[in-house]
Amino acid sequence: MYMCKGKLTSFAKAKREQRKLEVRQEKRDLEEKFRALEEELKAKHQVELQQLPGEEDSVEASNQVDGNGYDSLDMEGGTRKARLQKKKDLLAEIEKELREEGT
Repeated sequence: MYMCKGKLTSFAKAKREQRKLEVRQEKRDLEEKFRALEEELKAKHQVELQQLPGEEDSVEASNQVDGNGYDSLDMEGGTRKARLQKKKDLLAEIEKELREEGT
């Protein structure tokens, strides 16, 4: 079959268009699935936080997120490594407080 360079037959165009639509639909489905999973995880996390005894104010304060979706810790100055270390230290401190409350 003779084909000119750069030109597609109507069948090839239709096939390409169909594939493009399928890929877009798959993408939408995956995004919706992950959005639902994320909401479910957030709800589950909220329930777990509410079930923790006391110290809810400090946990909520450490988990505050501003309107742009960034943790308040990320907005502080410093290198990426320093911010990660601050987060690790904060988490270690929270875990230590929870262990002390449990005993």
